[in-house]
Amino acid sequence: MKTKICKQCGKEFIKDSRISYEKYSRQRFCSKTCGLYSRKGEVRPNKTGENHPGWKGGRRKIENGYIIVSRPKHPYCQSHGYILEHRLVMEKHLGRYLHPKEIVHHINGHKTDNRIENLELIKNQSQHMKYHFKQDPITGRLIA
Repeated sequence: MKTKICKQCGKEFIKDSRISYEKYSRQRFCSKTCGLYSRKGEVRPNKTGENHPGWKGGRRKIENGYIIVSRPKHPYCQSHGYILEHRLVMEKHLGRYLHPKEIVHHINGHKTDNRIENLELIKNQSQHMKYHFKQDPITGRLIA
């Protein structure tokens, strides 16, 4: 096996077997820690989250009109660490985490109005549909 010398600390290291041959030729550091140092020796700043120049406070509007908030340690956060703001508001009001099947309904229909007065907790999706639609007693079909 070929060994290389770390450009930061000078330690000898062996190629990481998970890195392809092409990447090995570019592998200059023995670890991610050594890789964080710049050529001048100071640590490169971490440009994620609050340190990123495009950071807007961890709150943003998504395509479907809802507001999401960065909460990477929340047990029900999405894979990228965000959760719907109206669910957080309801959880804070109730003092507990919401079950994934529980629905938080916006009473006035505005998806960005996340005041607790405008939110209503509904048990499940079935109850939520009954809230929005009425059933025709003769045909059994839902009427908007």
